[in-house]
Amino acid sequence: MLDNKQIEGIAQLKGLLPHLQEEDAGETCGVWSDWKQGEDGVWSMPYITYKDWVRDITRIAYEGDLVVPDSMDILGAYKIKYSSDIADYASMPEDLALAVLSRIIRGERFCEGAIQSAIKDGSLRKTIERLIAIAGV
Repeated sequence: MLDNKQIEGIAQLKGLLPHLQEEDAGETCGVWSDWKQGEDGVWSMPYITYKDWVRDITRIAYEGDLVVPDSMDILGAYKIKYSSDIADYASMPEDLALAVLSRIIRGERFCEGAIQSAIKDGSLRKTIERLIAIAGV
């Protein structure tokens, strides 16, 4: 069951939902850098610089305790490996919705652009919409 801090975080995410509902949100949510070679000859890989509203989603998720530590166990219990494995976001139980949000947010640490992909395919928007419905905000 969601606690007050989590409900408050979800309410804050609701305020950012219009950004995710824009048709081109996945294309305009950030800017990718180019490959760069430094003076020392070392190449730096491209990375994305997200807009403030995307960084706000990440910050709110962490500050609102919406990123759960056991997300991989929860996803495994539901046999969810990819967002395409979720047949119906609108009926996800609370623990699965939090686990999916956690996977999207934490995925950025391991795969540059993971949040952008979740914005493009709609999984971030659908997950937040489900959490809003569960929280009743």
